[in-house]
Order: sequence, then structure tokens, then C-alpha cells
Amino acid sequence: MSFTWIPIYSEIARKVLAFESRQEELLELLREMRSEGMKVILLNDRDAEGTRIALEEIDPFTFFASFNRTSSVSGRQAMLAKIKEAWNLSSAVPDDFDGIPLANAQNSWSFGYREGRGEGDVGLLWRVAKAAIGASWKSFDWGLFDQALGIRQMGFAKLTTSLFWVEPRGFLPGDKHTEAYFRQRGVVLSSRTGAGYAAWLDAVESKAGSDFPQFSWDAYLESGVEEGLEGGDDPISTGLNEGGGWSGSVYESGCAIGFVHVCGGAGWGASASAAEEGIDPAGAARGWENVCGSASGVCVDG
Repeated sequence: MSFTWIPIYSEIARKVLAFESRQEELLELLREMRSEGMKVILLNDRDAEGTRIALEEIDPFTFFASFNRTSSVSGRQAMLAKIKEAWNLSSAVPDDFDGIPLANAQNSWSFGYREGRGEGDVGLLWRVAKAAIGASWKSFDWGLFDQALGIRQMGFAKLTTSLFWVEPRGFLPGDKHTEAYFRQRGVVLSSRTGAGYAAWLDAVESKAGSDFPQFSWDAYLESGVEEGLEGGDDPISTGLNEGGGWSGSVYESGCAIGFVHVCGGAGWGASASAAEEGIDPAGAARGWENVCGSASGVCVDG
């Protein structure tokens, strides 16, 4: 049976809301997971002087990205088992992760480094999560959605996928595969805004119903993209995915991680400087062209 992940994702989403004023506890849990060899998000921030410092704040979507940024089933199961134990959850560790779009392992945060982060960015993301969890698109505050799109590091595909992670029955990911799947069926996303997303979801439901997890899975299967390979330990801090795998927006664009990308004229690849400096979690500039080996694509907007 598919979609065995939904119960524990839903339980984690509801539980995580209690940590808005206790974000250090979420970060400590992630540090414990990393110390046990689990491939969580980058836990180092960067201040205005470019100095690496400990990450001190986090939002629900970035927390979820830790177990949605690798295609290794066993790795993701281990992370969920750790969270289940730590929080005494009742839901079972899932047997599958069907239909879940992965985060870009090089761009997993929902906000930027401290040096360029808006003072209210993380707080806004908590408000978005609270508005989504236990709700659906029909009752969602689209003003919050549009505000979140203005956060450095956030984009339409990332935001809609994040909403799907925390409330998979209430929201549909607006990623490349799902958008193409419905475009081929006559349902076109008119704009990457709150109003455009709401109109798209309304048209999707009128056309096909509201089984969003199934739609996301069908879109992935129809895309014909191979299952992602497990990448390196921390692609953001190393500048590489050691396994040369596929993930997130790089995965969507069909670009092997480790090939040079040219985004806005700033190239990076398997170089010493990239390895030393790390890749800014703000990622490539939205909309700039990527050159990935012999393939070209477009930087996913978050």
C-alpha cells in the first residue's frame, strides 16, 4: 500500500508547531541525528562578516527538509524513527515515500543566511505553517503565501512542496512534474502567486478530484525520471554531492551534481574554492540559466 508516510508526516507537522518558541530543541535534535550519521540539513549559519556560526533559528519547513532531501529510503526511515522516539509519536515509520518531491540537497533551507535574512523571515514561515497544518487550500491565507514568496531562498515550487509535506491532503506541490502533468490534461497554472495557485488547485479539483498524494505520485511516474541517488553528507558545506547523485531542482533539471553550473554568470563546481567556501543556501539566482554538463535547464525558484 502506498502513502504509508502520511500518518507520521501529519503527526510530526502537528507536533512541530509546539516548538515555535523552542527552536533550539529542534536544532539540538538535528545535531543528535547528524552525530549518529544521518544526513540532515546544514546546521551552520553565516553572519554579516561571512563568519560561520551555529544556526540559531529554524522553521517547520526547513525541519521537514532534513528527511526529504535524500532518496535513500533507509536513511529517511532512520530519521523518522529518531523523531518518533524523541517525541513519543504513535504513527508507524513508513514503508514508502511515494509522491513526495525531494528538496534540493544544496538548497534545503527555507530562508537565507543571517547576513541576508529578513528579521521576520523565520517568524513568517511559522505563520505560514500554522495556517496550513490542519487546514486546506480552500481556507488558506493567500496573503501569507505571497509574503513568503518574498523571502530570500523561497520560491513557488519550494513553498508549494513544503505545504504538501506538512498537509498532503490539503495542498498539491506545484513542482515541475506535477505542473506538467496537469498542463497536459488542460489545467494550466496561470501565475506563480497565491491567487494563481488557488485557481490552479480549484481547476485540478474540478477536473480530477482532490487525491493530491496520488496526483503527485502519478506525475512523478509519468515524468519518467529515474529514482534519485543518495548524495554526499552535506552538499551545502562541501559544494558537492559526493555520490554525484540527483536531487531537488538539480534532479528536476536533469543535471548531475558536481558538473559546473553557471547561474547569473557565477560559476561553481567541483572546485577547491567551492569546497572551502560552501554553497550559499540562497542557491542560484532564480530564473538564471544553468549549464550542467551537456544539459541546460533553469534554476528552480527555490
